[in-house]
Amino acid sequence: MSPWKDGPAVGIDVGLESFATQFNGEKTEDPRFFRSEEKGLAWVQRKLSKVPNGTPERNKTLKAVGMAHEEIANFSSDFINKGSQDLANHFRVIAFEYLIIKNTLKNNILAKSISDVAWGMLVTAIEGKAAYSGSEVVLVDSRKTSQMCSRMAS
Repeated sequence: MSPWKDGPAVGIDVGLESFATQFNGEKTEDPRFFRSEEKGLAWVQRKLSKVPNGTPERNKTLKAVGMAHEEIANFSSDFINKGSQDLANHFRVIAFEYLIIKNTLKNNILAKSISDVAWGMLVTAIEGKAAYSGSEVVLVDSRKTSQMCSRMAS
């Protein structure tokens, strides 16, 4: 592990239409794991609500609900870990806009999509991998970052 490495810098704008957009215009599409698995999860939860309390079948169905949630979390975690490792290996400085995710979740219309994207998990994963690989993560004030980033890409 070297203390610092040479290489380019990258600015990343996270969003809902694309998971992450680099300042050069390269986009990483949002896989929307929760949205894609939502119907299966709802089916298992409906089944759970119909099973009487205290029965062996309820315990079995409860495990199935837990496994469905775990599967969604594992898909998301795997996607973020692979993407963050790729960024940490290729760039010396990685700049993100500093978002207060807790405040963005107050929007009832977008809260499920924002939770599905897991921006906080991405930043946390990249900070750990960047420290190990000799890269640096910088959090930038989020005001006007999307407008400035899109102008740089043109």
